[in-house]
Amino acid sequence: MCRAEDPWRRGISIQRTEGNDMQATNNNENGFTLIEVLIVMVIIGIMSAFASLGYDLVRKQRLSSATRELVADIQQIRVDAMTSSPTGTTGRGFGIRFVPPTSYIMFAFNDADSSFTYDGASSSDEVNPKTRTISSQLSIQLINNSTYKVLIYDRSGVPHLYNDSGDLLDGTVDMILSITSLSIGNAQCISVTTNSIREGVLSGATCIQQ
Repeated sequence: MCRAEDPWRRGISIQRTEGNDMQATNNNENGFTLIEVLIVMVIIGIMSAFASLGYDLVRKQRLSSATRELVADIQQIRVDAMTSSPTGTTGRGFGIRFVPPTSYIMFAFNDADSSFTYDGASSSDEVNPKTRTISSQLSIQLINNSTYKVLIYDRSGVPHLYNDSGDLLDGTVDMILSITSLSIGNAQCISVTTNSIREGVLSGATCIQQ
C-alpha cells in the first residue's frame, strides 16, 4: 500500500528547492556583475590609453606649429629687410630679438645715430616692435652663441648676430634655436646660417635637417 506523503514535509522540500534556486540565481547575478565590472575597467583602460595618445599627438602638433611659425617669421624678416627698408634713411633692415623661454620680438632696424650698427635692446634702434609669445608648454632656447640673441638682416638679406648690448658677433652667422615641448620632451630646431633658414630635429647640439 502506497504511503501518503506528508504535506508538511512536502512544504519543507518545496521551500528548500526554492531556496536553492534563489541562491543559484544570486550566485549567477554576482558572477555577471563581476564580469561587467571587469569589462568596464578594460574599456576605461583602453579609452585612457587612446586619450593619452591623442593628447601627445596634440602636443606634438603644437610643437611643430610653433616651429613652423618661427621659421616663417624669420623668413619674413629677411624678405622685409630686402624689400621694405626705406632707402636713403636710417632704416637698415629688419631684426628679431629672442627673449627665452617663451617669446621673441620682431622689429624694423632704425639706425638712429647713423652708426650702421645695432646699439642694443635698450636703444631706439628697434622700431614698430611686434612680440610673439609661444605656449607656456614650449620653450625657446639658443643652443650655440647663446648670448647673441638678436638676428638682424640688412638690406641685402645678409644676417648679422648681436647680443643685447649691441656687440656684433665676428665671423659667419651660425644660429641654432631649439623649441622644446616641456610635457613630452621632444625638441625641434631651426638652423640659421648666412645662406639658409632650415627646420630640423635637435640631436645634442646639432640641428639635423628634415
